[in-house]
Order: sequence, then C-alpha cells, then structure tokens
Amino acid sequence: MVTGMAALAGGCSKVIITDTLQPKLDMAAKMGMTAVNIAKQDLKSVVDKATDGWGADVVFEASGNENAVLHASSRCVPAVVLFLSVCR
Repeated sequence: MVTGMAALAGGCSKVIITDTLQPKLDMAAKMGMTAVNIAKQDLKSVVDKATDGWGADVVFEASGNENAVLHASSRCVPAVVLFLSVCR
C-alpha cells in the first residue's frame, strides 16, 4: 500500500492495487487507488478497462508471491518498467 501511496504522491494518474484482504483494499480505495481483490476479480480485465486495453506503464510486484512474480509482466505495455521484490 505504501508503494501505491508513493505513486499517487509522485503524480501517477492511476494506481491499481491488488490483494486478497478486503479491508486493505477498502483502505486503498479510500485513498484514490483502484482496488482489485484478485481472489474475486480478474486483474487483466480491470487493467485493460482502466487503460483502454493498453496495459500498465509501471508495475511494482512487492508481495514476493512466486505466481505474482511470474505473471506480473503480462499486465504491462511493451516498454514497461517492472519492479520486483522477491525474498527467500
């Protein structure tokens, strides 16, 4: 959530944040982020709708979830900046 807050503070016009914990998503939505519960919603559909099918310009993957890391780039435009954080 801090990464999303920093993106908004830095001037990003749209921030899409994902989680499976609804209380965290509700808090993010109150801060102006598009909150996606990936257990209930299709992230690709949300990103496509928010970007008119273009995809995200920048993706931050900070969960360390192996599946999320493997699929993070599929939400991106061709010339994207992708930030990954993986801890073992």
